[in-house]
Amino acid sequence: VPQHTLSFIKACVDARTYPDLFIYPGHKHNVAGKDRIHLYEKITRYLEEELEF
Repeated sequence: VPQHTLSFIKACVDARTYPDLFIYPGHKHNVAGKDRIHLYEKITRYLEEELEF
């Protein structure tokens, strides 16, 4: 796990916040293929739940 991710998680724990975090291994910056479909489905579900569609 990249150091920045570990720092982010530590900051969230320190601040008592609960991020919705999902890591896609094998992708450095751009999520592609089946993982991209999963990402957009996850974003859609999140928006539906938070905006109560």
